[in-house]
Amino acid sequence: MRTLLFLLVLLINSTITYAQLDKNIKAKLYFVEAEKYFNQNDYEQTIEYVDKAEVALGNPNPRTLNLKIRAYYYNGKFKKAESALNLFINEYHEEATESIKTETLEYFVRIENAVEKLKKEEKRIDIQKQKKEKHNKMTNILFNFGKNKKFREEYSGVENLGLSSEGGKLIRDVKHTETGSIYKFKIYWRDVERIYKHYKDNKYIVEIDLEKGYDNSENYRKRVGESYYAKYKRDVYAGWTLNFYDSKSRDDFYDALVYFSNK
Repeated sequence: MRTLLFLLVLLINSTITYAQLDKNIKAKLYFVEAEKYFNQNDYEQTIEYVDKAEVALGNPNPRTLNLKIRAYYYNGKFKKAESALNLFINEYHEEATESIKTETLEYFVRIENAVEKLKKEEKRIDIQKQKKEKHNKMTNILFNFGKNKKFREEYSGVENLGLSSEGGKLIRDVKHTETGSIYKFKIYWRDVERIYKHYKDNKYIVEIDLEKGYDNSENYRKRVGESYYAKYKRDVYAGWTLNFYDSKSRDDFYDALVYFSNK
């Protein structure tokens, strides 16, 4: 009975030792493969095999982290390199040999500078994205002005088609509902003295005051099917008054006008 028990214990110990040996051998083979790919500048494959080595071991170690840090760095994955370096410093620094420690810590300043540069570039791209999104939003507000059912045209018999900003001008398209004539009125942004909004007589209002007044000879119009020609009536207006049914439509339009007038 004792002999049988001894043999059973020996068999269990042998199995555990074999499994442990197998795990270490697998990790070593994966690591050798990772080093081979690193020397070939194939950093994606390097990282893949380092990960396999760490899974086989059950944990990272100073050598696997050292190789992973270098592979991430040369592959341009600076934030991942930073995370791996922080793990090395905080948890595996004391276990490392002097040569591994020295080589790994040489990347500290390089990675720090690379991450800082990356953050600045990401911030620049984000700012550009926000500017583009804002410009598109403001442009859409102007171009969809004529489609806004919450706009109240102040003149009877006129359908508002839309607004646009181009060549330093604000251009307003209107269509005469009886004749079908399309008119294009333009204001130079440089002549805008003030843009303001207010509420009066159940109307949400945006007003544009002009520094020199609005000269009707600056207008041009197009009749349906005909070419452009100048309209020389010398009327002068102090500005435009635009009315809305609700405050949000008015405020959005006001923001768009202010945006383009400041560009």
